[in-house]
Amino acid sequence: MVNSLEERLKAHANAFDGLLSLIPAKYYYDDDTSNQWKQKRKSKEERKQNKRKKLDPNQSNEVTAEEVLRNREKEAVPVTIPGTKVVRKEEKKDTKMDKKDIKMDKKDIKMDKKDIKMDKKDIKMDKKDIKMDTKIDKKDSKKDSKKELNEEPKKEPKKELSEEEKKEKEKHLAELRSKLSAKISSMRARRKAPGTNVPGAATSRQQILDERRRKWQLKNMKKEEEKKTGKEGVPEVIEAEEEDGDEDSSSDEEAESSASSVFYGNIEFGDGEKVRTDLSGTRRTKVKKGTAHKDLKGNLNKIWREKEKMNNVGAEKREALEKKKQWSHAMASVEGIKIKDDEQLLKKALKRKEAVKRKTKRQWGERVRGVREMKHAKEDRRQENIRIRKENKGKSSKDQVKQLPSHKKLSRAYVKRARAGFEGRLKRK
Repeated sequence: MVNSLEERLKAHANAFDGLLSLIPAKYYYDDDTSNQWKQKRKSKEERKQNKRKKLDPNQSNEVTAEEVLRNREKEAVPVTIPGTKVVRKEEKKDTKMDKKDIKMDKKDIKMDKKDIKMDKKDIKMDKKDIKMDTKIDKKDSKKDSKKELNEEPKKEPKKELSEEEKKEKEKHLAELRSKLSAKISSMRARRKAPGTNVPGAATSRQQILDERRRKWQLKNMKKEEEKKTGKEGVPEVIEAEEEDGDEDSSSDEEAESSASSVFYGNIEFGDGEKVRTDLSGTRRTKVKKGTAHKDLKGNLNKIWREKEKMNNVGAEKREALEKKKQWSHAMASVEGIKIKDDEQLLKKALKRKEAVKRKTKRQWGERVRGVREMKHAKEDRRQENIRIRKENKGKSSKDQVKQLPSHKKLSRAYVKRARAGFEGRLKRK
């Protein structure tokens, strides 16, 4: 029975092996798809290797499943049987020793290669030394020739001063120092600096503080005066005292007189300051008292007052006032100020303004009246709807009275309007 069973198993195994030998390996085993999304363009060497693999019978896709199975059996790790571990260890030791021998052989080969390389390097170094020697000899010869041709004279050292020259130099420096100290002391005496023995100079700390306070007060007073007169921003010029002061003062006076005789247009800065007509400084537009620029009625009243004043004054004074008025108007127009002195234009503008006021007043009154009426209408409708709701209690839906519509439904938004007339419409007779 046992022999027959073994024979049958072998027969079945042979049958399966025959089937495996008929199936190509590419249909029996799955392809390796782990890197299918990481594909890159292959180089020429990789393409050549793939072509060679196709010709290799062990790696080609035409190999049968049976052959692949046999190859795997060869590469597979053998099964360990109990009781044979010692033999396995000895085999491992033998394999390790063989590997070590192979490594030692490789190391010897590497050392031989290194020796050959070192010999080659020594030969190269010898060649380089020969070349360098020849180059150095050439350079030395060139340098010697250049030195002979282009020999530059060396810089001579500075001459040492003699004792007499040193004394003269020290004397000159002492004179300069004395002049400087004298100049400083004279300037301090002129401005009455503390510590100098000049009459009027501060001798104590309290006097110094008082002098500082006095200067500060003078500075503040000057600023206030400039603000009042509109001379804010005028640069302060400090005049230095010189020997030929008369000539400078005469030239300055001539320049000032020529500058004051010239007038320029209106120049306005971003911060609101304006340049004066003679460019002597800047001015700020002051808040004027009296009639405002847009007050038409006030301007008219001003013109009428001026007319009355002219009528009540004599002929000579009237001429002087008219001349003054003309000059003020001319200066104002140069500075860009608008003058409103035309009585007819002012009357027309005032009439227009009053008409607009009347119109807006009427519109506002109509709006207030409409709001009031709408409010009363809403209240009445609410009261009426409350009354209808009370009456509809207990009645059926057919008998109930409808409530009044809300205010929103009566508004213009809910009303259906006719189409625009420009689209074309038949005329009715």
